[in-house]
Amino acid sequence: MEFLTTYTLTTRQTGVRALQDYLTDKINVGVNAATQAELLNVLNSVIPCVVDSKTGDSLEQQFYTNIRQSILKKHGAESVEYKKSMTLMRFNKEKWAANRAKYNASIVEANRVPVIYNWDNVKRAIIELYESNNHINHLLFLQIAGGSRIGELIYASTFEHDEKNNGLIQHGVLKAKNIRGVKKPSLFIAPVEFIKMFENVREHLTAYTNAEEAQALNAVLNRRVRRVFKRDDMSTHDLRKIYANIAFSIYEGPATQTYFTSSILGHDLKSLTISSIYTTAKINLTPAQISQIRNREVLPLIHKNVVVPYNTQLRDGDALGRLKKTIDALNHNGVKITQRLLKSYGYSSRTVGIGASVWV
Repeated sequence: MEFLTTYTLTTRQTGVRALQDYLTDKINVGVNAATQAELLNVLNSVIPCVVDSKTGDSLEQQFYTNIRQSILKKHGAESVEYKKSMTLMRFNKEKWAANRAKYNASIVEANRVPVIYNWDNVKRAIIELYESNNHINHLLFLQIAGGSRIGELIYASTFEHDEKNNGLIQHGVLKAKNIRGVKKPSLFIAPVEFIKMFENVREHLTAYTNAEEAQALNAVLNRRVRRVFKRDDMSTHDLRKIYANIAFSIYEGPATQTYFTSSILGHDLKSLTISSIYTTAKINLTPAQISQIRNREVLPLIHKNVVVPYNTQLRDGDALGRLKKTIDALNHNGVKITQRLLKSYGYSSRTVGIGASVWV
């Protein structure tokens, strides 16, 4: 006990994590409920003494969470052991409230000075990532096209086509309190093409199957982001911000930007503070650029497998014109065209019947 309370080495965070990993693995071995409760009481007193005073709060809270999750996995949610852990292994409420207030104030301050991104540069980078044959670049493209975390793309999530909204439904969202499918737009490429690229990337990154392994890629990914976007102040986190900003630019509904951002990124809709972080990225788009993004016409039709545009819900009398672009793209990709296939791209039977008789 004396060693732990006087532990002041510069590597103390590493030491705490090692202790956490050890206890998470060993805490359920040969320990009865009473002994476990006593152990948790000891840990609750010791851990705040050995973490770094400046950065230890998040580490301390993570420690408690992981211990509780270990007990939950072993004994179940209704067990005496788990209920005890929820009472005994808990971050100090006053400290948590103070940290939350400080965090909220920092978000308000950050929102006062938004980070401006030039659309021409963003567009150039998007095309470079997309046209690359590199799976790391495709991973980054998927992040800016779908707004998901890197860990979700590598190991945690799955995607399905939201045919009703011509978008994506993401399952397995990390850090989500409620298990729900998150509906979101697929920018720049059609949902079916997003899913195809996602499956291909996942297939080539099978070595990364959990959070710890995925974190090994962080340095590589952040360097790649800075190189491709030609900005030294960027990371993969900023790609989610850019996605959220662009998605809201083409959104035509009543929700506020913060609420909309929260819904497509899978945040808690009852607490919008986190989502407000993602409103700090600003891209000034013209009506023509917004139309180009909405119609998925950002990527040039010179790629070996070009983007196949979907029909939109606009009642502008130009459905046949959009159908012509869809058919041209399918022909370019060498895809066999059927009426059923064209309907899957959002066209009515009547439009397909008229257009197919002319262009197919």
